[in-house]
Amino acid sequence: MKMQKISILMVWVIAVVSLVLISCGKEVEKQTVVTGPVVDSAASSDGVMIQYEVVGEGEPTLVFVHGLS
Repeated sequence: MKMQKISILMVWVIAVVSLVLISCGKEVEKQTVVTGPVVDSAASSDGVMIQYEVVGEGEPTLVFVHGLS
């Protein structure tokens, strides 16, 4: 009976040590680093290139046109 208890205890110790070693080896999640706004351009219908910046995320998309009256 005493030998059986020692065997069960050893199995538990091995299991706990294995779980600790496995959890230590997990990779840390990579975080996305935002360096600034995304700058891009598009051509208007008359061929003029329009440069714009994409800042933030989500809906709705807002477009600010400077000097439009």
